[in-house]
Amino acid sequence: MEQENKSWREVFEIHYRAFRDIRKVCPRLFPVILLKEILEAVSPYVTIFFSARILEELAGNRRTDEVWKWVFWTVVCEGILVLLNLVFRQWYEMQMEDFHFRKEKLFTDKLFSMDFADIDKQETHDLRSRIKINEQYWDWGLKSVPEKLGQIIRAAVSILTAFSLTLSLFTLPVTKRGKAWEILNNPLLILGLLGIRQWMCGCITSRILWMYA
Repeated sequence: MEQENKSWREVFEIHYRAFRDIRKVCPRLFPVILLKEILEAVSPYVTIFFSARILEELAGNRRTDEVWKWVFWTVVCEGILVLLNLVFRQWYEMQMEDFHFRKEKLFTDKLFSMDFADIDKQETHDLRSRIKINEQYWDWGLKSVPEKLGQIIRAAVSILTAFSLTLSLFTLPVTKRGKAWEILNNPLLILGLLGIRQWMCGCITSRILWMYA
């Protein structure tokens, strides 16, 4: 297959060119995608963070004022995130509707820049027909770039957020009361786990890039 013979450099150049072309006709689309995906990726972890603070207080000092403080901030932050997600999702859908029409300008401008003899060639018509078929039936081409970019951004933000929340599991030492688990304090074990995580992230990233190349 043609896509299997492309180098990573060629894949990057193709996607970067698509990114530039889309940004010319829809300059607001990618910033909206970035903000929307960050919000949607971070929102679940905000709930986890505040829930952990509440459970920690209930299992520890059980101070009523502290519990109510964390409950209050949980409700406030959840409400704000819900509203922001609704706003950016609506904005994203508007930008995508606009994009589906504006992307045709790229093909129109290309045709206007060509000689009539080149436009009238059968291979030009065949190429345009193939582009339309790939977009309509296979979801390939320019129309898939914003969606795939959003998936990559969300995955990256989710990984970073989850890593930041679980960092304390690797940095806080195991107390002497848990002698059976003191091996977890060994820095070599931590480096090994981080190496495994890095290898898994690399495999997942390579798989995603291969699928959408």
